[in-house]
Amino acid sequence: MPEIRNMEQLVDYLIPLIGRQFSDEISYVYFGDIGLYPPAAFKKPNKEEAAAIAIVPNFQRPVANSLSQMSIFMDIGVFIAVMVNMTPYFTRLPQEAFGERKLVQLTQKIAAFLQQDENMTLQRQVGTSRVNSIDWEWLQRGEDSIRSAAIDYQVTIEVDRLEL
Repeated sequence: MPEIRNMEQLVDYLIPLIGRQFSDEISYVYFGDIGLYPPAAFKKPNKEEAAAIAIVPNFQRPVANSLSQMSIFMDIGVFIAVMVNMTPYFTRLPQEAFGERKLVQLTQKIAAFLQQDENMTLQRQVGTSRVNSIDWEWLQRGEDSIRSAAIDYQVTIEVDRLEL
């Protein structure tokens, strides 16, 4: 049976996977949405501007009609929020929304990475995975200059009934 058994293990697996793959473009990957992101959250150690990622638990539910004497299949869903601080991209006469292009490009790259054949089972850690959608209006933080898109990501796992 696969190693990932619950929400916490899924998020803990995704953090280094996404962090390593996109280390040139992101500053940090958070477990959950911390709510208030200071400007430092969008800077790499070398002070270069970068996006921040939050992996936010969404749901965990049994798959219909999957219960057997030994196991049950569960769907686990997370939002992978890609956040960009728009302030550094401000120009006096903009031709496009501040930082929006960076947000779109990085979000699409992460979604494509998760859909690559070798990542469909997260190296055999889950039964299957899928990107359900991308929500481009996921976060607009009022007066903060942060924009975010969220990848609706879901995995299916098999859990031994004795572990429930």
